Amino acid sequence: MTLAKALNHIVFGKHEAGIRNTGTKEQLKELCSLEEKMAFAIDMNYITSFEMLLKELRLLWSIKYNIKIE
Repeated sequence: MTLAKALNHIVFGKHEAGIRNTGTKEQLKELCSLEEKMAFAIDMNYITSFEMLLKELRLLWSIKYNIKIE
């Protein structure tokens, strides 16, 4: 799964080509905020690998959609 797909799943609940072009103002704000927060975490070395980044994104997804992950 690519980073863009993971972000789409968190914000829009699914991934489709061009889905960001159909997002509401609130969804696009959420996407921007999420990207900024992840960039900050990387810059501050809270996230130090791509695997850690995906783990954090999976955690955010599970919290938002109230789905327990193993």
